[in-house]
Amino acid sequence: MKSIYYFAILLISLPLFSGIEWTKTYQGDPQGSDMGHEICKTSDGNYIGSVSISVYGDWGYASQDVGVIKMNDSGDELWTKTYAGRAIDHGRSIAPIDDTGFWVTGRTASFSPNGLDDFYLLKLDQNGDTINTFLYGGDHIEIPSKVIATSDDGCIMVGETRSYGPATPDGNIFNMWIVKVDSNADTLWTKTIGTDGMQIAKSVVEVSTGGYIVTGRSKLLDDTNYRTKIIKLDENGEIVWDKTYGLSCPYQSSGNSIIEDKDGNFIVAGEGTEGLLKIDSAGDKIWSKELTIDIDLRAIIITDEENLIATGNKWATSANIYTVKYDNNGEIIWEELYGETEEYDTGNGIIQTTDGGYIVSGYTESYDSEGADIIYIKYESDEVSGIENVESKIMTSQLKQNYPNPFNPQTQINYELQISNYESAQIAVYNA
Repeated sequence: MKSIYYFAILLISLPLFSGIEWTKTYQGDPQGSDMGHEICKTSDGNYIGSVSISVYGDWGYASQDVGVIKMNDSGDELWTKTYAGRAIDHGRSIAPIDDTGFWVTGRTASFSPNGLDDFYLLKLDQNGDTINTFLYGGDHIEIPSKVIATSDDGCIMVGETRSYGPATPDGNIFNMWIVKVDSNADTLWTKTIGTDGMQIAKSVVEVSTGGYIVTGRSKLLDDTNYRTKIIKLDENGEIVWDKTYGLSCPYQSSGNSIIEDKDGNFIVAGEGTEGLLKIDSAGDKIWSKELTIDIDLRAIIITDEENLIATGNKWATSANIYTVKYDNNGEIIWEELYGETEEYDTGNGIIQTTDGGYIVSGYTESYDSEGADIIYIKYESDEVSGIENVESKIMTSQLKQNYPNPFNPQTQINYELQISNYESAQIAVYNA
């Protein structure tokens, strides 16, 4: 019996990387260095970033101030505000307060009573004007890493302290420090976590079912490397569980950013053999992905289509801004580097824009200046077009005559595709 074979080609269109739509750099005093940290949306559809910005004061030298930059969706500056002091102060983290303003945290020696860095918390209105400022610290150094607004209208800050906790009589060992405040920034509670080594809190998330999860890194005195530390606290700051990850990593491990997904699980991005990690609400690992020693992820978010996108840096001869998109199982969809080969560039924050794209905030040395500049990179939307309909796209492919014909037991099939944006083509053979 004669057999007739029909061929169908399925074209799967997937982006290899997301294109850059625009980049913007900002510079303070030309003699100083400037750094972009985090970025968030504003209630009027624009964006605002926390920065450290260089200034040259009447005291005759360049220093840094805590600052914020507001920009439109094209990256054009709308205004910049700085919160000045004479010493070197650093901005760090920013969190929106509903539609009323922002919490901003950084470190300040300018306003500290002993001239050493303290947690510096600012409450700003929508125009960046100061509602109030607050200091938290002790006799030594305190450095914040992250602030988030909390459901009780207050906020929670995490970072490191040399003033409080075990093993700090000489102030030379850092402990994790968590500070919870109310809407007036009055302290509700503080928590210090430490042992006989170095513990640094890097990020925090408020858990949908109550409490907080803090992530960071920890190094015991008899260990040569940092390990990822993740701790669950209840609403009053008491420890629910405390777990360490990356124990077998031969190089540094750290949890630098944490988010909660719609299922009540948590994704942590950082460094190490478990540098991308998904855990459940009890801290048990669901999956992990190894990050090579040259990758340092500093921020991660969940996208509208429930994938993951992170930014940080990747080293070669120097560091470049590294932005990578994963599916919800931690498999890479695309990755992209930005920067010059002999300069230092890093991404510190990322947000998804209203048009489905992304803005990365960070700093760069890849421009002609004496120090680093603040940089914002806008990536285009990268929605997957999916599987194209075979019947409606039949003219985008051409099957050639198979050879030999007739055949038994095999033949060679050749075809041409008249499109270039595809990852793979599938040929289905049917015996009619």
